[in-house]
Amino acid sequence: MSPVFMALLPKLHLNRHTSRAIIHGPEELGGLALPHLFTSQGIDKIKLFVGHLRIRDRTAKLIHIDLSYIQLILGIKEFFINLDHALYQWVEAGWITSLWEFVSTSQLSFDYPMHWHPAIPRENDGTLMDHFTSLKLPSTVLGTLNHCRLYLQVITISDITAANGLFILQRIRDGLR
Repeated sequence: MSPVFMALLPKLHLNRHTSRAIIHGPEELGGLALPHLFTSQGIDKIKLFVGHLRIRDRTAKLIHIDLSYIQLILGIKEFFINLDHALYQWVEAGWITSLWEFVSTSQLSFDYPMHWHPAIPRENDGTLMDHFTSLKLPSTVLGTLNHCRLYLQVITISDITAANGLFILQRIRDGLR
């Protein structure tokens, strides 16, 4: 938005350093009521997203596939769009992830019961990525761990441990699928 305002504000005979509260504020309070492009774009994305999911058309099927794909790439149990996007900066950018970023910054949530999530096969089991993110590791480390998880084609802790859960399988240590 900054480059846009640096070009636009002088054309409106305003100082380039005018407070954003004045620029975006309502006219009743002395603001200019200029729309914030990030917010306008985010609202339009939500309308498109929810609209297609409600009418269940072809685009809704593609959105559902993309949601499932991102859920698989993330390797987490909870529906990702309701989580903080900042914790998952290592995920490749796309339309759904930009929607997720807007939903996260706006503190919104969705209830989408048809979303895919990994099944947890054992008691006291969990997903590897949920465990790694709970360790508060840096984003670069999480990205590397996720790449290894995707290469090994594993999701849960039970996928990499022996049946008794006491040790990590040798083939996983060796990096074999």
